[in-house]
Amino acid sequence: MVAAEAVVQQNPNEDASSVDSLKLDSHEFVIKDSYKGPTVQGTAINTGKNSLSYAEVRVRVYDDTGAQLGLYLDSTNDLSAGITWQFEVVLLTSASKIASYDIALVGIPG
Repeated sequence: MVAAEAVVQQNPNEDASSVDSLKLDSHEFVIKDSYKGPTVQGTAINTGKNSLSYAEVRVRVYDDTGAQLGLYLDSTNDLSAGITWQFEVVLLTSASKIASYDIALVGIPG
């Protein structure tokens, strides 16, 4: 868990907001056999004609009662137009406690 905590991002960029050109292509819940444990992996695409100076994927995880267990994220800088970004969000929550998640993309035009 200590190793996973070193790579986890949990502080969203307050300057980032919804960007029409940033599209979610795919995502899935994956349990890694490594120190990372449960993750959400996927791809996002900058479908616009301009670069994004910053892009962020936010994942909220919930238990079986619908209570939020945590907010985790991954981010990248300088996402050029037409480029696909492969993200991996490490979740610092036991996989056995996670019943569902939701995902959102935000960014900063560049």
